[in-house]
Amino acid sequence: MSNSSTLLDTLSATSSTKEATLNALFDAASPMMLWGRRAATTGGLIWGYYGGTYTSPAGVMQSVPDGILTLAASATNYIFADPVTGAVSSNTSGFPATSFPLFQVVTGTLTASSYTDMRSYQPNAISGSLRGAVNEGAGAGLIDTSSSTAASLVVKTLAAAGNFSIADNGAGSLVLTCPGGSITGASNEGSGAPILDAASSTAQSLVFKSLSGGANLQVIEGGKLGAGLSLVGTLSAVEQGGIIKAVAPGALNFTNASVTATGSGATITPNSSHGATDTVPQLSAFTLRNQGATGAIATQYPWGIDIVTPHSSSAQAFVLTQPIPSGTFQVTMRLRAAPLNANYGCVGPCLYDSASGKLKLFELAYQNQLGYWVGNFSNFSSWGGNAFSTNLGAVPEWMRLRSDATNWYYEVSGDGSSWQTLFSEAINSFLTPDSCGFYAFQPQVAPDLALAVFSYYCGA
Repeated sequence: MSNSSTLLDTLSATSSTKEATLNALFDAASPMMLWGRRAATTGGLIWGYYGGTYTSPAGVMQSVPDGILTLAASATNYIFADPVTGAVSSNTSGFPATSFPLFQVVTGTLTASSYTDMRSYQPNAISGSLRGAVNEGAGAGLIDTSSSTAASLVVKTLAAAGNFSIADNGAGSLVLTCPGGSITGASNEGSGAPILDAASSTAQSLVFKSLSGGANLQVIEGGKLGAGLSLVGTLSAVEQGGIIKAVAPGALNFTNASVTATGSGATITPNSSHGATDTVPQLSAFTLRNQGATGAIATQYPWGIDIVTPHSSSAQAFVLTQPIPSGTFQVTMRLRAAPLNANYGCVGPCLYDSASGKLKLFELAYQNQLGYWVGNFSNFSSWGGNAFSTNLGAVPEWMRLRSDATNWYYEVSGDGSSWQTLFSEAINSFLTPDSCGFYAFQPQVAPDLALAVFSYYCGA
């Protein structure tokens, strides 16, 4: 009865401890009862089962508590356990691959009509299909299908002249080993001079040759299958297409300069000698206003915008504008005008209201002498008075009109970084602008006025 020479303990009709013997037999058989049907908790469409312990395929002892499942009505229910955790589940489609089959239960609308116990003493996973050579791609198959099972895959040992092999490491992954052999020679390195030092290399460690050109240029092995470029002499003072003359010993130092690649060449822009780096304005980004009346000429150059305004007895402003930013903003420019020695000639940043035609000009101006003015204009030619004016003895190159959404500030600077406020007033004084920009106002008498704008920024 116990598959041994000794029978199980049996009950005696005269024994007064029949229950003790019976309980001892149940205790010995309890591992067999894991996931078994528990009648006390089974009824209707509820399926009860016993818990217990078992060792998972990974060798981990798992504990499964008693539990219940709700079965689907009018269906064949497949009850199974997860092989890793022992958790019990059911479905109506079949036992999943790798699961432990437990019961197959047929139900009516309210109760189970029949069930089949699918368990075995040693739980086994539902076998899956073994991937054969046809599943491994176009190359030679790595799986030894004749020696493999669904639970244990055996990988072939592949060898190329006895040098390279792929082997199963026993944990479901592959190990590539190279016990020795030859390396690829210069014939595979292309038409140029070979850089692989075949005489000093092994299959595990590749050594590259040292290449030199005129004892100045070397390509050396970097230590980890990399290559390093080094200069061991002084670069020749050779012009590269007339653009660059390299005279530095082994390096070109672009400290304090901006190098920007442009196609096959590069432009090198040193820091501005005028302080802040220029933001070169583009003429195409502006709307030109009143150009016809003034006869002004605006020209784009690599360094910025040049404007020439002819003198006229009916002096007017030639204005270049952009949409004004909302909230806080600044209109900053580095400019130079010449000559400023005729009345009404002035230049600088401005604000413009296209609806009313009004202008607010921050002026570097000449009216018998040089000064800074803040002028109100009803249109391009009609002056409506100055909100501010002051004389000056020197001409800073930077001018700025700034808004903090409460006031406008009229400021000057010698370097574009440190600013001095000359005047401020409440925003929307005299006009409500929708545009900002800069202008050149015609002088009344000769000579004409030329304005160069090297840097312009309008934004937050």
